[in-house]
Amino acid sequence: MIAVLALLAVCLAALWLMLVGLLCAAAPGQALHFLSRMGSSWTINLAELVPRGLIGLAMVIHAPASKAPDEFTVFGWFLAISAAAILVVPRARHHAFAAGAAARIPEWTVRWLVSPISLGAGFLMAWSAL
Repeated sequence: MIAVLALLAVCLAALWLMLVGLLCAAAPGQALHFLSRMGSSWTINLAELVPRGLIGLAMVIHAPASKAPDEFTVFGWFLAISAAAILVVPRARHHAFAAGAAARIPEWTVRWLVSPISLGAGFLMAWSAL
């Protein structure tokens, strides 16, 4: 049962990455707006970091059954540990970092660099999981 839930979580995360990639391609300004809101409230902070940590753990659990077990393990632990680390950073600092980054990143970079990377990562993640 846990293995099925882990696979489902990994596939949903892959779909999420692909949807983010499409948003970045179609509306880079909106994507930057969403980035600027990260950490702006406890609700948003938790809505960002709890799924990140759970997806990381799901990747670790699913790693032996994936096409890339070492990569799933390393990246899964990275996601889980970094989510926990960001949770201990003061929320205001997290928000200031996100807002500052969103203000400095040009829209063309979101459309032509972030979008294809996100789409590719989502497809690769789904292919590797299945």
